[in-house]
Amino acid sequence: MAPSGTYAKMTTGIFIPTRYAIILIAAILWMSALQIKDLSQAYREVQKKNDGSVFLTSKHYVESKPVLRNPKDQQQCRFYFAESAVAEKSGMGVFSAVGLHKGEDISFPDICIFVSQPPRKWTHLHSHTWGWGTYFGQYEGSHSRAACEGVHTTYNTMPDNMINTKILSPLQPTTAGVTRTKPGAGAISHHYGIRSEATTTIQAGQELTIYYGDWEFKGDPLFKPQRKVQDLAENGWCIDHIEIKQSTIDGAGRGLFTKRNLPENTVLTPAPLQIFTDRSIFPKVNGREQLYINYCMQTEGSDMMVYPYGPGVNLINHSMNPNVGWRWSDKSLHHGEFLKMNLRDFWENVWPGSIILEIYALRELVAGEELFLDYGDAWQEAWDEHVANWQPPKDAENYVYPEEMDDTETLRTVKEQEDDPYPESVMTMCFTPLFERDPGIMEWYEDEDAWGQSNMVYCHILDREYGPDGTEKYTVELIWFHYNSGKPLTEKDLTYDPSKNMKERFVDTNVPRRAIKWNEKPYSD
Repeated sequence: MAPSGTYAKMTTGIFIPTRYAIILIAAILWMSALQIKDLSQAYREVQKKNDGSVFLTSKHYVESKPVLRNPKDQQQCRFYFAESAVAEKSGMGVFSAVGLHKGEDISFPDICIFVSQPPRKWTHLHSHTWGWGTYFGQYEGSHSRAACEGVHTTYNTMPDNMINTKILSPLQPTTAGVTRTKPGAGAISHHYGIRSEATTTIQAGQELTIYYGDWEFKGDPLFKPQRKVQDLAENGWCIDHIEIKQSTIDGAGRGLFTKRNLPENTVLTPAPLQIFTDRSIFPKVNGREQLYINYCMQTEGSDMMVYPYGPGVNLINHSMNPNVGWRWSDKSLHHGEFLKMNLRDFWENVWPGSIILEIYALRELVAGEELFLDYGDAWQEAWDEHVANWQPPKDAENYVYPEEMDDTETLRTVKEQEDDPYPESVMTMCFTPLFERDPGIMEWYEDEDAWGQSNMVYCHILDREYGPDGTEKYTVELIWFHYNSGKPLTEKDLTYDPSKNMKERFVDTNVPRRAIKWNEKPYSD
């Protein structure tokens, strides 16, 4: 989406596009009014121990003797952040405190904040940004990248034959209820839903790992990284106290909620920091990478900016009556001694994740309660000014989003659409099992390994037939282009051309309805 062109000035002196400087991203935005101070030692809530004999799944238990599910099982922390066991200096890792079966979903989804055209094929957030293949962003630009934050995008890597999870990308952007008619339009990321599943049986205490690509490791023989669950409870952070839902605030998008009753002072999630000298580190080329500044914190009187990442930290909405706050961690992974160094020594020693904040409960919390931070008076004033001056774009009420379309209804062919067109803002996308191929006609086939957003391309519905059992089968033309060509799709590419020779088209036949999804049409928003 293009910036609205209006800006809100914060007391820190930074000018931000108001479409971004609100609600979702403001969960960690402009904390100038917030002074992080040394507080008393963090309350440690040691969770119920698990020796790994019980495998907790979403459907049933598997163990040596029958055990009935009871309320205490729901209170057990299932996932932890802790020091990685992959290799020395691997940073933090994600661990399962319970046994998982192959195919089981892991934790809650992640979000990604994308930059459509970064000035290079990487960003200054380095390892905290991902390529388009992770978040369904291949159509956002020629080299789009995104800051992906949460659980799954913090996994460490291992060789392909030793990993135990795989990333599953979202197949459809979502608005979380923040439409063009609301002042928060443009303030949330539509790229939400990155999750992962177990690719093998996972024992309690094992670290969750994925395959980044080429693996190079020289050292001791490799083994599956694992820690004792008791050690995770004592030295790590439970990241299972929280879940993501739509906020109780109208127009606020998503929010962070408690999963269980929690006592005052409970740490709900850690926020490791990546630290920058000042905002100039983010180039101003086309104003692209400056978007990430909106996710940074900056204390009054300091040029230094910190970028917090961790499960749910970007989804805590604002309230003048907060129920959670920030504080420095007292865990050994937080190097508080760095904060006492002079600047030269500080920059020589600090690395991403070596300084850690925590979000903790200011009071007792009940299950299902939404979490709120106080962003400060400066943010509230800027938001009130934005709401007072904001006007929705033309024809905002008639804009149709992909999530409003029915993913099960019969699809109209290009011929039928001449008399009964679909909304101009949406377009069909088709899953194709064979991505690298020459033009021509191919019969669709099921390929579980290839199923995913990387094999989704915009498409035209050429024909519709019905099988003996009445199921719909489609013939589709794929709108083909190479993601790494540096040339994004044009409006001409997206327009159906009936004069094109069939031999020049990429055509799939016998395509089931479930392999066709809706997405926003490029150049329509």
